[in-house]
Amino acid sequence: MTPTPIITSEAVEATMRKMLGDQRYENYVKAQRERIREEAKEEAPPIYTVSKILKTPTEISWLVENFLAPGSLAVLAGQPGIGKSMLCLHLAVCVASGRDWLGRKVRQSPVLLFDFELGRRRLAERLRAIAAGLTIPLDELEKTPLHFVQWGGNVRNERTLRAWKAAVTLTEPGLIIFDSLIDVVGDADENNSVIMAEVMSYLGSFSNDHTATLAIHHTGKASGRYRGSSAIAAAVSNLFTLAATDKAGILSLRIDKAWDYEAFRLFVKTSWNGAYTAEVLDESEQVTELTPPQSFILEQIADRKVRVADVMSLNGGYSELTLRRAFF
Repeated sequence: MTPTPIITSEAVEATMRKMLGDQRYENYVKAQRERIREEAKEEAPPIYTVSKILKTPTEISWLVENFLAPGSLAVLAGQPGIGKSMLCLHLAVCVASGRDWLGRKVRQSPVLLFDFELGRRRLAERLRAIAAGLTIPLDELEKTPLHFVQWGGNVRNERTLRAWKAAVTLTEPGLIIFDSLIDVVGDADENNSVIMAEVMSYLGSFSNDHTATLAIHHTGKASGRYRGSSAIAAAVSNLFTLAATDKAGILSLRIDKAWDYEAFRLFVKTSWNGAYTAEVLDESEQVTELTPPQSFILEQIADRKVRVADVMSLNGGYSELTLRRAFF
């Protein structure tokens, strides 16, 4: 059997030159290269030269001073019921109205909040309470560029992602808030690193030079750290933890990861008695952050008026050993 001849690229070029002539062949190759480059321009992400990078301003145009900058992807985690959604709604109102938040300067910007938790009635109630605490008349609040989407879905679903991106295009927000992270994951396992890396990548795509994205999440029952895969922390530029303290109405807002500043912690006094207020405590006040099991013990003693000895029977899902270590 005669072997199949091997056709080399050199042989093809020689044949083409013979058919077209050298000049026509060179023109043909040049045209093909230009066509390929034009197609690549449509598909390629933005490519920056060293010159363009060096011309980028190094000064940060903060959305919230020394807390949140455009381009950031952040997660705020805390135990269920601790006040994450209310504090973030307070942040949303402050950014949309241009008011300082927790003593930090704010750059007034439109806000888009994806609310998958509260519903319209509870949302209206909380907005009224926040407006009262900030002394914003309701007719003024109505004019602020604060927008809500309550149509949920899985961010990994193409139709859902396209719809949410369309909402972003229409509202042009400087701040996007997802309440909460678990609601955009769908029925996927939040402990799966591959899935969560994909989810966080999709959420990160909402951030740009003008927009920061914040997702609200839960902490683990005993650990006090964000729940789920380490891919969550790896993907974010800012990781915040909201925790209870040994004083009622005072929360610990801990910055565990920050790209643009040193990590720190604030103690925030919140009050919701008709009006909702949130303010940073003076550093001289002595406050201790509690672990989730310690917080559970104090809640049982305060709310149920049970004896310390009875707390072990109301374990809340904690092991007896965990509760003993937390208490003693």
